[in-house]
Amino acid sequence: MIKKVLTGLIALVTGTLLLAAAGCLVMNKLYEGRFGLGVWLNDVYVTGLTPLEAARALDGTDTDPEGLPAVVMLIGRNDDRLAVPTDRLSITSSYLPAVKEVYALQTPLSLLRGLTGGVHCKLTPTLDFNRDALAEAINAWDIFEDTSEPQCASIEQTPEGYQLVMNVEARPVREAILKTAEEKIGGGEYFVSLDTDGSCYEEQVVTEADRSVMATFEAIEKTRIPNLSYRLGDETITLDASVTDRWLLTGAELHALYNGAGNPAAAGTPESDDREEAEEDATHYLIGGEHVEMLPEDAREVNGFAQSANGELIIKEEEIAAFVMNLCDRYSTLNKTRDFTTHDGRVIQVPAGTYGNEIDTDAEMEWLMEAVKNRPSGEHVPVLTHEARQLGTDDIGKTYVEVDIGQQMLYYFENGRIDMEMPVVTGCHSRHFDTPPGVYDIYFMQRNRTLRGDGYESFVHYWMAFYKHYGLHDATWRGTFGNEIYRNSGSHGCVNLPYASAGPLYEKVEVGTPVIVHE
Repeated sequence: MIKKVLTGLIALVTGTLLLAAAGCLVMNKLYEGRFGLGVWLNDVYVTGLTPLEAARALDGTDTDPEGLPAVVMLIGRNDDRLAVPTDRLSITSSYLPAVKEVYALQTPLSLLRGLTGGVHCKLTPTLDFNRDALAEAINAWDIFEDTSEPQCASIEQTPEGYQLVMNVEARPVREAILKTAEEKIGGGEYFVSLDTDGSCYEEQVVTEADRSVMATFEAIEKTRIPNLSYRLGDETITLDASVTDRWLLTGAELHALYNGAGNPAAAGTPESDDREEAEEDATHYLIGGEHVEMLPEDAREVNGFAQSANGELIIKEEEIAAFVMNLCDRYSTLNKTRDFTTHDGRVIQVPAGTYGNEIDTDAEMEWLMEAVKNRPSGEHVPVLTHEARQLGTDDIGKTYVEVDIGQQMLYYFENGRIDMEMPVVTGCHSRHFDTPPGVYDIYFMQRNRTLRGDGYESFVHYWMAFYKHYGLHDATWRGTFGNEIYRNSGSHGCVNLPYASAGPLYEKVEVGTPVIVHE
């Protein structure tokens, strides 16, 4: 019984296979040279069509009203762009190559798939275009205009300091760009990126000369103090590369020191008279943070900078001194005539007095030379030989006393606003006891003091001295203040205040409060 069943199954399978084979042969013969049953290309039914007929049917479906883009855009490195007009390339599209590829995959067995759901393929047309026109446009592209020899790295001076410029840019390869453009345009791309795999550019090799320049720039960076700044009140001066790079001795300056004798290391030992003449006018130097009074004999120029034999750059101490002097010129306010804005908005010049800051130039020079060696970080407040209430170009601040001799008025400013004002009597003008104009500060205060001088003795309740024997004080012996009293009946030089106002003023001011006296 089992044997009969097996025999029947074998016969059934054999018959089925024979029938399928016969069907394949019939289908193959029926659709010879044409697409088989149930084939769809881009949703177009192409069963029974030859590849050429199918391609024509697909080409007829391309009815995009916008048509082709106006240009084909080639995009190179650094966003270099070349726009080639589409009509110049005479671009045409055809599905025939893609249709032929699908047809080539058709086999007798695949023909049966049409009976079980069919075959659906999505195709992209192949573009054809005028390759000579593309080559002509690429050959005229300005990225190929630079035919100069590759430049090595360089160090350039900028307002921000020296900068390393690596001139190792890649060069475009004309043949590779043309090949890539042809392939991608032929594949239907209208925005062609030429830098996807690096084949279109030739990278420039870093040479020994480049490495030498890079080493010099590393030496420059070692002379910098990148995280240090001067704090002067509300103002900050950062010792960045724009400052410290100016201190370096250049190769040109090295040559000039030897009166054109040239690089001593490259040219051999210079003549003794050349060196003696050079050293007569030479400044002192810092090499590796150490002070030297003369340039070493092995000093040489490397990549535009003077270097010692071990590659350390040479710093000019005179440039450090110039920086300190500029700092003093700007922020040392002692003994300087200064601009002052009066209570009524006038900008006047007030003679120097005893008030102001004075930077210790020797101490700052010494500190800064040590900073070059140790490269500290943070903020530094300069050493002062004389100190005002605050640092900065505006060392007076917003709280001070203003004495206007011409108007015979005193104004007390607190935080930038007039807090008190009163008429006064200043030094007698006709007797040449004029109160001296200048910028001072209160250096001594006392209650109930007897003032004595040549031919006078006066008791005052409130004494606020600001310069030598000159001060602000009450004058109970006066009945009136202000106007023209000071011209013929003024004080011996002090500023007389009404008693009712002197006490409140005494409570507001303190030792160190600036006092500005002006005409």
